[in-house]
Amino acid sequence: MTTPATTLEQQATSGLVTRRGETTISPSVVATVAQRAAREVDGVEVVSTGGLRGVIESLRPDRSTGARADVASRQTAVDLTLAVSWPRPVRQVTDEVRRHVKARVQELTGYEVTDVDISVDALPAPSRPRRVQ
Repeated sequence: MTTPATTLEQQATSGLVTRRGETTISPSVVATVAQRAAREVDGVEVVSTGGLRGVIESLRPDRSTGARADVASRQTAVDLTLAVSWPRPVRQVTDEVRRHVKARVQELTGYEVTDVDISVDALPAPSRPRRVQ
């Protein structure tokens, strides 16, 4: 018995392999989609590295953007390094990031996201001004 989610996954993935050829999406593109999806969640900033840490990270291009994806057989695992804006609940924000990243990567690439591993390495003040009501 197929569920609606299974049918959606099959449709998205089947569009990548057709009679005319196969579409392959680079891990860096999947990582970019995941990074941008994470930024869409309220209270999240993908950490941009700077200073000495930035120099060290730039030597490892797979980690320089705060996102990395491992792609294999139409599935992907994503690693994200995030900053969660103070005073947002870290667990709540990261749960929402996982849900949203899985959905957006599936929607935009057709790849199934098996894991979203998140490292929170900062709790900055909100970068967006708060409105007083």
